[in-house]
Amino acid sequence: MSEEEAEQARRLFSEKIVHNCAPTLAALKPAGLFTVHFAEARSCSACEEERCNRLCRAGLAHALHAAREQLEQAGVEVRILALRPGNALVLVYRPSLVDRVLANARTAAYLRGLRYDTTSQRNCIDEVARRIRACDKAEGTKHSAFPHEIGFLLGYPHDDVVAFIEGGQDCLCTGCWKVFGDECSAQTCFDTYRRCVRKMDTMHAAGMSLAALAHPIPIAS
Repeated sequence: MSEEEAEQARRLFSEKIVHNCAPTLAALKPAGLFTVHFAEARSCSACEEERCNRLCRAGLAHALHAAREQLEQAGVEVRILALRPGNALVLVYRPSLVDRVLANARTAAYLRGLRYDTTSQRNCIDEVARRIRACDKAEGTKHSAFPHEIGFLLGYPHDDVVAFIEGGQDCLCTGCWKVFGDECSAQTCFDTYRRCVRKMDTMHAAGMSLAALAHPIPIAS
């Protein structure tokens, strides 16, 4: 991979982080989740497609290292939860805020009921990643249920996460998550997140680094 290709991979990965995880960079929510696709344009040649995927995976490794170097100083971590043939599922999170989620008595009790070790943030994220990979392998079978409890780590309201997992309730509205309870608070939250994304996208496009963006800033318009 050339330096030019590596730099392009770093730039595109940074743009993905900012656009999909701005509220986490701004410390408004504990984590953000997004997918990076390796090859947008597919070749008719299977050999060429595999070469493209190998190059993109190499680019992802460079980009991941660069992002981690910038974000760790601001208390933000980046982790690949699942690496697939054509894409990777990426978690960007603030360990300090995830710890607050796990400290919530109701959330911790619910996660323990799902056999998570809530005494360890690392173990919880490891287990979510393991279940996502197991879901990928079992796709299309009755054992392919996605671990929607990841919604707790993403900062979604406890009651909405539980209602979504257990089903049986009508959804009131949809934004960053499906809302089953307090629609007014959820809409306010969605608006705040949208303003945050717009502002950070603009600032990043103007040249502000991930490291600078990851230090909480005012996001009111």
